Amino acid sequence: MTEKTQPRDTTSVGAQAHKRTPIGTAMRALTAITGSDFAAKYKLREPLNRVAYEATKSGFKTLGAANRAFAQASGGADPQRPP
Repeated sequence: MTEKTQPRDTTSVGAQAHKRTPIGTAMRALTAITGSDFAAKYKLREPLNRVAYEATKSGFKTLGAANRAFAQASGGADPQRPP
């Protein structure tokens, strides 16, 4: 059983750029804002954390509902007309 492996220096954390997704970009921006001195100075940290929490919670609820609604039907045959 032989596996082709990459050289060790190309598999370490941070060695390769990762694909940015819209969710990842939004989370990165939100983290930067909530951790800033600006948020602390104007007492925005807690409201921003609450918004992030509620948005994430409702987003996952919506995603779960969509996955249930569009579940694949059983039987992979061609569609048939009713008699």
